[in-house]
Amino acid sequence: MNCRVLPRLLSLLAVLPAVAAEPVPSPGEIPRLISSRLVFTDGRLSGPVSQAEIDGMGQRTLKLSGGHSYDFLMKEDQVIETRTLAEYRDAIQGGAEVHGGYALACAVRFCEGWSTWSFLRQAKPARVSHFGKGWLGTLSVELVGWYESDEMKQREADVKAGKNLLDYQKAGEISALVLKEKSASFDSHRKFKIEWLAAGDFDGDGTEDRLIRVSEWADPGTAFFSESYLVTRKSPSVPCSSIKSFLGKSTLER
Repeated sequence: MNCRVLPRLLSLLAVLPAVAAEPVPSPGEIPRLISSRLVFTDGRLSGPVSQAEIDGMGQRTLKLSGGHSYDFLMKEDQVIETRTLAEYRDAIQGGAEVHGGYALACAVRFCEGWSTWSFLRQAKPARVSHFGKGWLGTLSVELVGWYESDEMKQREADVKAGKNLLDYQKAGEISALVLKEKSASFDSHRKFKIEWLAAGDFDGDGTEDRLIRVSEWADPGTAFFSESYLVTRKSPSVPCSSIKSFLGKSTLER
């Protein structure tokens, strides 16, 4: 099945070659970081990243494993090869779509890299962070899907009430909740996995924001869905309930 990524990107600035420079945060400043690894053919990025590294991300060739090729996009019956995040961005914005049975792993890797790059390009170092240990458990139940109208109404009411994943685990609404430092997983109608991708002050209010990727798939089955979200937390007394779609939706199938 072809899929179309519908991006709502920020300004498209020219990218510069990567420079191996470490960020030097000011006193009390929280640097921008890539939480999960982002691997390129010339090395990986992980942890605090400098402006030069962020500027150069778009021109570095993304590493694909498992023998996957870079010609997994198609536009008007023409195969388009994309090796860098900038090439992938330009192809998708120009109307290219994913094609081929093996394309899922490639497309998901590029979607993850593209959303991380776009987030970091706007984000600035933060002054304060309210993401304490176990913050993934305080994510809103907005992330949990539904299948019936009554279930949707109940989910909307629970979101307004501020219920989170830990609340749903206690109530038996989800099961097998596993919380780790950089990821979380649980079972509902489908299997869900949440991965923390990057961090920085995205909206300019001085507090740290985080980018996550939410994946879900049928069990058993092959349907797969992945989307990136922006998560904010304005106070330690407020749960991570403000989740906004970041780059739009991309629905892929194996």
